[in-house]
Amino acid sequence: MAKKKNIKNIDEADMDVINDMMYPSPDETQRTSEFISVREVKELGFKVDVKCKNDRQKEFLNQLKDDKKQICFGVGSPGTGKSFISLAYALKALKSRKYDTITMVIPTAPAGGKDLDLGLLKGTLQDKTEPFKDCDRETITKILRISGNENAKFMANQLINGGYVKYEFINFLLGKTIDNSIILVNEAEQFTRENMRLILTRIGENSKFIVTGDILQTNRRSIVSKKDVNGLEFAADRLSDLDEVAITEFTDEDIVRNPLIGKILEKFDN
Repeated sequence: MAKKKNIKNIDEADMDVINDMMYPSPDETQRTSEFISVREVKELGFKVDVKCKNDRQKEFLNQLKDDKKQICFGVGSPGTGKSFISLAYALKALKSRKYDTITMVIPTAPAGGKDLDLGLLKGTLQDKTEPFKDCDRETITKILRISGNENAKFMANQLINGGYVKYEFINFLLGKTIDNSIILVNEAEQFTRENMRLILTRIGENSKFIVTGDILQTNRRSIVSKKDVNGLEFAADRLSDLDEVAITEFTDEDIVRNPLIGKILEKFDN
């Protein structure tokens, strides 16, 4: 039997290159969840240890940890860590087997609106999901790396490709019930009131919604033109008095990504 080479002294950057060669991303090999066993993912044994950077993030995280709160809203300024904290908590809950999966509900409104639309994305539904997966893969990698995991990029790929992080387009949610899952609805400002009604009523047994967004970043034309009601704003307002619902509001003072973001927002909004 051949001896295994000792690779303990290889640094993280080189390890990422090796993993990319051994386990390429789906767009390079068309590997999907059906080709990767659940056991392969379960045995990763990843760690999640992300510390909050301010009191607002602590407040948000405490709401996420509260099992009585089945729907948690994080609403407000960009760069405050809403999506980051949501995904970090979701990964920790997944690792502890609190939920079977993380479900990402994808907004299909392009960031540039119709005026800057790239047109139809070619390929299968799996192919159309890849741009969204790339964004989450990057965030998951960052979370795992901060938490002290070696081969963080490899683990992120395995969690997504292995089906532990699932993706749902709102277009295909009608009639579905999502059980045993922590459901993340990011960029929720792009959804209308009727969209949000559909999304939130998909909640099943042992499931939790985390809904995040910033109404000032809405670019969906029907909402901007007031033809439709902003679903994030409507839902957060109407559901705020329910015991099962929590709302954390983030302001420019809570920005942690880069101090320059606050200065940019001040110049743009005043």
